[in-house]
Amino acid sequence: MDTPKQACWIVKKIFDTRQWFLKKHSRNKLEQYHRNGKFNIKKLYIVMRPQFQKIWWKKITTGSKAIPKYRFILWLALYRRVATVDRLRRWGSIVDNECVLCDTNEEKSMEHLWFGCSYAKTIWSKLLHWLNETHQIGNWDEKIRWLKSINTSKARGEVLVFLFTAMVYHVWT
Repeated sequence: MDTPKQACWIVKKIFDTRQWFLKKHSRNKLEQYHRNGKFNIKKLYIVMRPQFQKIWWKKITTGSKAIPKYRFILWLALYRRVATVDRLRRWGSIVDNECVLCDTNEEKSMEHLWFGCSYAKTIWSKLLHWLNETHQIGNWDEKIRWLKSINTSKARGEVLVFLFTAMVYHVWT
């Protein structure tokens, strides 16, 4: 059926999408989305939408009760998009190499900023000690895997994730 001239905008778009699909695929492929003689747009939509890779650390940011701006900075950090000195240099910015938190000449990378810097290490170790947690401070990926394994439905897990999120935010700022 051709697109009706008097059809509303959304109906025209549905017809245009059908034509677009027929240009890319055969008519037989379109027939598999029929059920009981009717076209099932839901089945087509599910097949056509892109399938993205699952993010293994999603639970840390979405399940957290942390302040939204803290979660956003953690989300940036998990994607390694925080503007650290090493990233700024790759962009061509001239930035001091010295870490202002621990007064060392070590470049402020993600690893140094949160787990190499003595200032950040001290904050995180004191927070863990305050919670009577015996977990060792490792590198960034180890810490994220450990936090992901914590049961965030329990209060202790929520507090740990909240404190980690707050620590990441405040050390970064």
